[in-house]
Amino acid sequence: MSGLSLYEPRLDPGAINVRLGEGQTAQVLRNLCYRLATEKPDEWVKVKDTISDLFSFKLDDPVYDSARGELRMSYHSSSVKLDIMAAGRGMLQTLLLLVYLYINPGAVLLLDEPDAHLEVLRQRSIYRELVATAEKLGSQIIAASHSEVVMEEVSNRGILISFVGKPRRADKNDISQIRQALKQIDPKDYYQAERKGWVLYLEDSTDLNILQEFADKLHHPARNALRNDPYVDYMNGNNMGLKRDVFHGLRHAYPDFVGFLLADNDNTGRKAATGTNLAEHVWIQYEAENYLNQPNALLAWARAEAKAENADPDWWENEMGASITELAKAFDVAQQLSPWSPQRKASDTFLTPLFRNFYQRVDHYNDMPKRNFYKLIPFLKRADIDKEVIDVLDKIAEVAGQAKPFTED
Repeated sequence: MSGLSLYEPRLDPGAINVRLGEGQTAQVLRNLCYRLATEKPDEWVKVKDTISDLFSFKLDDPVYDSARGELRMSYHSSSVKLDIMAAGRGMLQTLLLLVYLYINPGAVLLLDEPDAHLEVLRQRSIYRELVATAEKLGSQIIAASHSEVVMEEVSNRGILISFVGKPRRADKNDISQIRQALKQIDPKDYYQAERKGWVLYLEDSTDLNILQEFADKLHHPARNALRNDPYVDYMNGNNMGLKRDVFHGLRHAYPDFVGFLLADNDNTGRKAATGTNLAEHVWIQYEAENYLNQPNALLAWARAEAKAENADPDWWENEMGASITELAKAFDVAQQLSPWSPQRKASDTFLTPLFRNFYQRVDHYNDMPKRNFYKLIPFLKRADIDKEVIDVLDKIAEVAGQAKPFTED
């Protein structure tokens, strides 16, 4: 309804229809009201009463100014008389639809976002009014909408088609999933779900690096799935429940969609849910970094780094050993968990201070922040890799193998 001008010439019915067909609805609103008021005055009164009930405005009858060949129309808000162009778009849009329905009984209306420009509190009452008017006049409304209010109303008295993924008829049981889709799921997630057919939920990007490196090290079948641009979504705050909701929202769009959720243990008693199409696993140890935190790997890494930096490998290895011993002794004195304890958060409470201490000893820039801890994995002995890591990779390969990317029939 944008572009409503102060003046509107009177048009013949054919010219009105042409402008409606071109989407120029704002240019013919007064003409439609004038036609209804002159051709069906009783119906015009009904429209005025409805607008008054919905918006507390009193519409004046449209007037034809023959001297100028123009139509004029006003309304009253309290004691103030205003031209119709001063009204809000929500009211103008509702007026347009009601008038058109009365002028064209038995019509089929295709509406794009009829709830646009309407506050939530009015969407329900206006939708009900439009539907009641259409039913009374033998008309049909086919509307596209993102409104939860409209969705709920349609589920009670109409036919609801969900265009989330492959279009299909929805019922009340689908409402919660559609609402989830409207609120929390980003369009990029729909695109990724459609393109890949499966999702991997992880704590953060460091976990993906670790899984990729373990798969490479073991020549595991999951390597292709992890390296081939996977659809990965990060929990960033340990909210497993939120990702479950998002997953099931995506399942509403793509019923064949599958996924795998891998979460840290973090000593809070987390448990993996079962019995759904989202496979889940919670690490037995605190986090993924615990599985690469091994003294032999740290010492072997130090030797390799020394060679890369043209330094003395024996010296760097000795300094790494001294750093490990120093930190382990500090933990023991403080009666804290061992550096190798499954319950210790290896990344933040051991590896981070360890590398800081080590690089200070060798007088070198710290090149091992948390995001680079995965670089220790090539220095692990295959026999020392925990079986749980292999089990996780097996599950990822299994889920990825079930993926059915969406295709149009």
